[in-house]
Amino acid sequence: MNTVPFPAGPDPPAEPLVESLLAAFEALGLGRLPTGLGAYAAVQVWAEAAARSGTVDPSTVAETLHRGRFQSVLGPVAFDAKGDLAGAGWQWQIWNDGSFQPLNGGAENL
Repeated sequence: MNTVPFPAGPDPPAEPLVESLLAAFEALGLGRLPTGLGAYAAVQVWAEAAARSGTVDPSTVAETLHRGRFQSVLGPVAFDAKGDLAGAGWQWQIWNDGSFQPLNGGAENL
């Protein structure tokens, strides 16, 4: 039996946009695992920060990211002073014989 630990975010919200994205991923042969939702959310958040900034200048967008709270397909996103996701609810999980499982009951938050 092979197990692999990894950090995982909370389950995606049960919303029509999430379901349609997962269906689109599946249609492309990518499966229904929600791994692509993080990349989609990152683009959403960056695009909103760029719109609020009125520019795509990286340093200006980064400043806006640090000051704001943004909506995404995964729910609200904000960043702490270090630039890490604030309150994201990440936890350690393991891949065990074809399924995800919380490591030690999921109690070890990142």
